[in-house]
Amino acid sequence: MDARSDIFSLGAVLYEMVTGRRAFQGQSDFSIASAILVKDPDPISTLHPLTPPALERTIRVCLAKDPDARWQSAGDLCKELRWIADSGSQIGVPMAAAVRRAIRPRIAWILTTVFAVVAAAALLFALRSARGPEPLAFRQLNFRREAVFQAAFADKETVVYSAATWGNTPQIFMVRPDYPEPKPLGPPGMQLLAVSSKGELAVLIGAKYVWYRLFTGTLARMPLDGGAPREIQEGVRQADWSPDGSQLAIIREVGGKDRLEYPIGKVLREVSGYMSDVRVSPQGDRIAYFEHPRKWDDRGSVNIVDLAGNNFVLSEGYRSERGLAWSPNGEEVLFSASLSGGSFTVYAVTLSGKRRIAYQAPGGLTIQDVARDGRWLATRLDYRYAAMVHTPGNAADRDLDRDLDRDQDRDLSWLNTSHARALSQDGHTLLFAETALGTNYAVCLRKTDGSPVVRLGEGWPADLSADGKLALAVVQSRPPQLVIYPTGAGET
Repeated sequence: MDARSDIFSLGAVLYEMVTGRRAFQGQSDFSIASAILVKDPDPISTLHPLTPPALERTIRVCLAKDPDARWQSAGDLCKELRWIADSGSQIGVPMAAAVRRAIRPRIAWILTTVFAVVAAAALLFALRSARGPEPLAFRQLNFRREAVFQAAFADKETVVYSAATWGNTPQIFMVRPDYPEPKPLGPPGMQLLAVSSKGELAVLIGAKYVWYRLFTGTLARMPLDGGAPREIQEGVRQADWSPDGSQLAIIREVGGKDRLEYPIGKVLREVSGYMSDVRVSPQGDRIAYFEHPRKWDDRGSVNIVDLAGNNFVLSEGYRSERGLAWSPNGEEVLFSASLSGGSFTVYAVTLSGKRRIAYQAPGGLTIQDVARDGRWLATRLDYRYAAMVHTPGNAADRDLDRDLDRDQDRDLSWLNTSHARALSQDGHTLLFAETALGTNYAVCLRKTDGSPVVRLGEGWPADLSADGKLALAVVQSRPPQLVIYPTGAGET
């Protein structure tokens, strides 16, 4: 629900003003709701052929099913209507002068009324903005550059998080306001998963890095105030506590498939892709998580599963998802995601699937935890993937000075998310993915001498042919497609 929902409602009002009939009709509230979801209104031109096509198009854009396809603000819509009025009410409609004179008063009345409605809508939007929610105030908790993998509230003043200042070996730290320097909790190689209502940690020991914020290792319980961890289950990736701190929900891979278990041993969900960010509701009756259709590709959906194993998709179609938490009352799931591959937005979705933007900031935020009093714990995402190639030096140079090592590591990255995939057999061309472009990424080529990038098409690159003339890629459409791109002239 945002301003574009009101644009849709306004479009329905304008449609009825112009045609004299409702845009969506039915015998009951249910049938009307169904018509709104799946049906398009009859074209205005079939009901009133003399309606200006520009006005019909404007109303049709208001009523687009996809919010991104509508006018994005009342200001944009107002400009469009003003353009229609300034350009003449009969844009694109040839007719006799007598007929034009006859209908001009009606068109003028329609446009005048439309402007009045738009002005009222713009005022409504302005008032809503003026009395909107108070802006969030953030306080920085860590002051060193580090990769933060997981964070949680331990109590009102204490925050526990796992991070790595270099590489991918996590370590758990505790931060308090009275002593802002992070205090280590346990040795390196331990990954934080969750903190219980009793102040007990769920951790991974012997944690091995998998992808993004994910590790695998042996699940263990550890007191917050110190003490040796007690091992529970091997091969676990993520976990969360029940509200009373007595049980754990876990995600682990068994036989090549991901399992969500709660309590441990009871399988509620099994998928061939992977699941992440498991979180038990405050009431303990549902579990929220991300479901990703492709291994280690973090696009996917926000799901909940009840204790009987019934699975529900709350929201889907995200390019990237990381970080999930329940609201204190259990009525919403807050999560961080990107629809287009840009910075993350924090969304909130109800159990009925109604989504809203909870917070949007330049650079994006990853939600980590929500306290019982409503406070958020979040991290700001700032990362770069580099495509590196190790190239040998020139043989002639080596002959001149055999003691000089002319081998070099060359950064062939294009944007900030370049993933090296394959090197040609002659070592002169790199095939790489650029995930910052498009909803299906980009398949790219670059000479190891640093020449300009050649973009072959969309998809996730897999390999180069032996002669370097063909590139193999997977396009994550529905269903996925296997594509062969020519690296030079030729057909895809």
